[in-house]
Amino acid sequence: MKSTQSASKRVLSVRLKDSVVKKIDQLIHERKFESRTHFIKSALDFYISKKLNEERTVNGS
Repeated sequence: MKSTQSASKRVLSVRLKDSVVKKIDQLIHERKFESRTHFIKSALDFYISKKLNEERTVNGS
C-alpha cells in the first residue's frame, strides 16, 4: 500500500521471539513480500484498518 503523500518516517525497534521471526520469514517467502519491513508495514496497516472498522461497527458509524 503506497501513499501518494510524502510523509516523514520514524524508525521503531522491536524485539520478537525467534519463533515469530521464523513465521514472518516463512510468510514473506510464501506470499512474495519484498522484505520484513514491507511485511510488517502491511500487517500493521491491515490490523489498524480492521480495528478501526470494528470500532465503527460497534459505535454504529
